Amino acid sequence: MDKTQLERLLISGSGHDPDEQDYDPMHFDEVYTAVNFYEENCVWEKVKQWRGEPEKQEISIDEIINGTDDLTPLKRARQLFCTEDKSNEYDPRYLKWRQRALNSSILNDYTYVTEDRKEVELTHLGTLAERMFAIVDRFKSLIRDGAVCQIGWSNGKDSNVLALLYSYAIYELYAEGFKPKTKSILVHSDTLSEMPEISNTAKQNWDGLFSDSVFNEYTHMVLAKPNFSETLVGRICSGRGLPTTVSSNVRQCAMDRKVLPIRRAIRKACKRLGITNSDKIIVCLGSRDEEGTLRAASIAKHGGSDDNLAISQEGNTNRYNFYPIKHMTTSDIWTILGSAGTDASKTLPSPINYEAISKIYADSAGECNLFATASTEKAKSKPCQSRHGCWDCQAVGLEDKSMTNLVVKDEYKHLELLSRIRDFIAYRHYDWSERVNINRGIDKFGFAKIQPDLYNFAKCRKIFKAIVTADYIEEMRATHLALQIKWGYAEDTSYNREMARPQFKHVDEETVLKLDFLWSFHNFSDHPNEALMVWDEVRNHGDLEILEEMTTMEPVPRTPQPAPHYIYVGKDWTDNQENLGLVDVMAEFVDLQAWENDAQYRVPRTRKSDGIEYHYSTMHLETSKLLSVDREQMYFYFSDIARYRYPNPLDSSLSAAMSYLRSGAITIAKGKQYTYHLMATRRQWWERRQLSGNRSLEEILARKDELGILDKEEYKKFVLENFSEAEFDAEQALDKVDDEYWYIEQLSMDFGEDVSTPTESAMIKVKKKQSSPKRKPTKSKKELLQEELNDRTLSMF
Repeated sequence: MDKTQLERLLISGSGHDPDEQDYDPMHFDEVYTAVNFYEENCVWEKVKQWRGEPEKQEISIDEIINGTDDLTPLKRARQLFCTEDKSNEYDPRYLKWRQRALNSSILNDYTYVTEDRKEVELTHLGTLAERMFAIVDRFKSLIRDGAVCQIGWSNGKDSNVLALLYSYAIYELYAEGFKPKTKSILVHSDTLSEMPEISNTAKQNWDGLFSDSVFNEYTHMVLAKPNFSETLVGRICSGRGLPTTVSSNVRQCAMDRKVLPIRRAIRKACKRLGITNSDKIIVCLGSRDEEGTLRAASIAKHGGSDDNLAISQEGNTNRYNFYPIKHMTTSDIWTILGSAGTDASKTLPSPINYEAISKIYADSAGECNLFATASTEKAKSKPCQSRHGCWDCQAVGLEDKSMTNLVVKDEYKHLELLSRIRDFIAYRHYDWSERVNINRGIDKFGFAKIQPDLYNFAKCRKIFKAIVTADYIEEMRATHLALQIKWGYAEDTSYNREMARPQFKHVDEETVLKLDFLWSFHNFSDHPNEALMVWDEVRNHGDLEILEEMTTMEPVPRTPQPAPHYIYVGKDWTDNQENLGLVDVMAEFVDLQAWENDAQYRVPRTRKSDGIEYHYSTMHLETSKLLSVDREQMYFYFSDIARYRYPNPLDSSLSAAMSYLRSGAITIAKGKQYTYHLMATRRQWWERRQLSGNRSLEEILARKDELGILDKEEYKKFVLENFSEAEFDAEQALDKVDDEYWYIEQLSMDFGEDVSTPTESAMIKVKKKQSSPKRKPTKSKKELLQEELNDRTLSMF
């Protein structure tokens, strides 16, 4: 849905003349951000229902069953557009919050709860209330000095305290009559893999912040989301990468799902607000030293000092880091949250309530938050500091204690299959027989590696099918509860009404088509349209994947990665121009009408790199800003999904991608034609040798002589005999293997797009070793390799 459509529907749904409304277009971007927290197709349907309708009353159970219930951010959007101005309405407790804090015996004492739950007097730190005052005063000082505060909000306990203290600062500035030139920014990243309970609570709390008029007057709220390629399905199930584990040197999941999306969203927000590099940006983070050594090290790395009120500059930029709650204890955090809320009985005012967050933390920890200490928090945070984050987290090791503690309770039973999926990935991670053995890059000597690396197709398909199954079972559970409420078999309570809606959904039709498209290019499956087949099996035939084997499965122990082998490819994947790449030959052959009309099936293209022009042709390709799906064309694939259940044995998996591109169901990112062309030639190169992502290492090595495959020592010898030692240190290059096998040449990625591209090193010209004599032909695999090299007329032979 674009912004014009949303704006028109919001106004037309009010039942009033647009000219008579108090309509402020300046609020529109914030409304658009809020409503897009939810699924776009769902938002579209809800907004259309407003046309000519009176104000909605209590939602009936029939509306829950039929999916016509309203969404809270949409209610807020409608209020902004269609009701009177409420900018002067705010909770009067904000003007007296300091006095209320001083009068609180809990907030105004000097006691500190130690790890053995003993109370110690720490008068030199000041009371908790005094420390809160100091942080609020510091926020006010920064904003008055013209700085733009960038608040990171995850809806966790720490970021909620950070946002609460910031809200006190802006309310006091509002009461003092000060309004900054530029709004501050509150940013939240919806990873699309959050624990469902956390994600649903985040939506409610986002709505609470969004509906606070003073908060919105001083704050621009920014919602970030990962691209498809950065999600669980787009990265792991597509076979583009491995999950981040305990032994990973880089938290790739955090980069994909949070850091990069936030950077993109902040960049757009700054452009919208007119913020430039000359403006002072204060990045305010809710990290605390007590969370563990990794978090403390991260604070120190980014310039955090012992003074929690100090700001530290990022290099020579105009950006600064601010860790206002870094010295607060876990007990302090829960004390503040327990004292705050929308209810008038609460000591501290807040636009949102924290009971739901507190309950989730308590349920996952198995203990009351009132007695949380540094030691218990560290135990829960190892080795990943966000254990109330993504349900599929592999950085916690074999067992996710937070999830385990939750699913044993009846109210969280609907998360059990998600827990099984996480455990299945963790338990089978080091099963090398479930890895794909054909790699995607060419080194500068013209070789591709044969070695277990990413998850193979069978494993990716199984994980994807389990995720689709989890979504389907959750929908059935919610519908069953809704019917029970309607027929009187379940009590009609607010909790049951909430649970009568699906609590999560990870895969929709658009995701299926994108995954199908990438599977085709990555030479994963032997047949086309495998993702469509998975959807059909689960949704239409009840063939569910519930991972029953996890009840008795033992984890696969970590073992060394099998030794690599090498196969000669050449300078590129074209097989001496025999692989046509992204050319739809079948469509050219059968469409006689297009011949008569002189249709242009092949589009000549030119790519320039390092001053060299590379000429190639592709089929006609529609492009857009990012890899995207046309909904109208998508409908035709799903309405006739049964035809894909029995694929034509003569079709390659690449034919699915060709079909999507030809019909316009998939449009690729602008400027990525060459990238997909290279991926198609790579797919065809492996296919001509009858190798795919399902071939085991044993099957491939059984054809070692036929394919001219070299083992490590043979490859090393060949390279040393034919290339300059200055170019290649064989011992160093071959013996150094990273724990998680992050080969840059194999997994070259553009984070703004949804593809993994072959390495550009394939185009690097190699030099002949001057002192090397002409290589003599040998027998067996070396003889075959020699013949292949001669066919490509390399100058070294």
